[in-house]
Amino acid sequence: MPITSLSTAPGTPDRGGIRGDTIPLDTADPNIGSYLALVRDKIKSNWRFPCARNPTTHACQFHDTQLTVEFGILKSGVVQYVELRNPAGTGLEIYDDYVFEAIKRSSPFLAMPSEVIAALAQTSAGMPIVATFKYVVVASTPIVIAGEPASQTANSPSGAPSISVGPPRAGAITKLEGNATKRRHGSPEALPVRLGDDVFLHDTISTGDDALVGMLLGGRADAALHARSSVTITEIPGRSTLDLQAGRLTLTIAANSMRRGEFIEIRTLNASTGVRDRIRLSVETLQTQRAGGPVVTHVDVTEGDAHVVTYDPAAPAASSGSMITLRANEGLTITDGVAGPIRNLRPAGSPPK
Repeated sequence: MPITSLSTAPGTPDRGGIRGDTIPLDTADPNIGSYLALVRDKIKSNWRFPCARNPTTHACQFHDTQLTVEFGILKSGVVQYVELRNPAGTGLEIYDDYVFEAIKRSSPFLAMPSEVIAALAQTSAGMPIVATFKYVVVASTPIVIAGEPASQTANSPSGAPSISVGPPRAGAITKLEGNATKRRHGSPEALPVRLGDDVFLHDTISTGDDALVGMLLGGRADAALHARSSVTITEIPGRSTLDLQAGRLTLTIAANSMRRGEFIEIRTLNASTGVRDRIRLSVETLQTQRAGGPVVTHVDVTEGDAHVVTYDPAAPAASSGSMITLRANEGLTITDGVAGPIRNLRPAGSPPK
């Protein structure tokens, strides 16, 4: 049974006969607390930390923020409604969407046991629940907050209990040649990359001269970051995103390894390259190597198909160019916001032009 009502306006959801005062998600009531702990854990398993795109630059940005929702669970365990009480804020609507999606994906929960049903308001068809969800950017430590319930509620709107989420693990370092550094989002400290290190969403990996870093991302994509390059690993709904700020990245995905509807996007300042499955390609951007010159991105596809969309680097929020499909052994060079003709592959390690 699907959720019958999702709302951002108080008072509008169809509550399906759910009545009574809202119950905090971390209630101390011994008759309800164990059941709601299972509810909280299932939501945590389906909750992710998105980035919010800067409307001007399209850059991926992460924010400490929180929001409060009310949701109702029928006695059968099915979620009847979700209602936003306090949003994350203007421009941060994606954070609201991620909480709604986590609750939707978690339905149905276990059917309520008799002791929980006995604690509900008389004639109520289920339980109304309130919780604050906190997004926490962890800057100073590789340990991410994984949704532990807060014991204090003073900082939560309306005194609601809260659970929090931080950036999850995105992959691991599988190859290392030369020197490379990693930087947690919001931290000024650059740490050395070591073989076997975990890579978290929002990490920025940078390589030095004659360096090479190999990463296995999501257990499906093999990425190689070449010398004098920098990439930030992010995630937004339906896709993983690699923001390539400088240098060259190669990506290999085996056939039938991506889940349905999933794809990976490699972004530079003037182009977006999307891939879904069975792909081997190289993306190189020269925007920092040529200070004061045009922004240049090269895309070269060795195997599979890639879909490229161009942007004007001076106004990336403006309308983009049409999608260009590259197939095996084809390449494309984008200068500022203009794509050249489809060409043959550039030789590996070609110098900037």
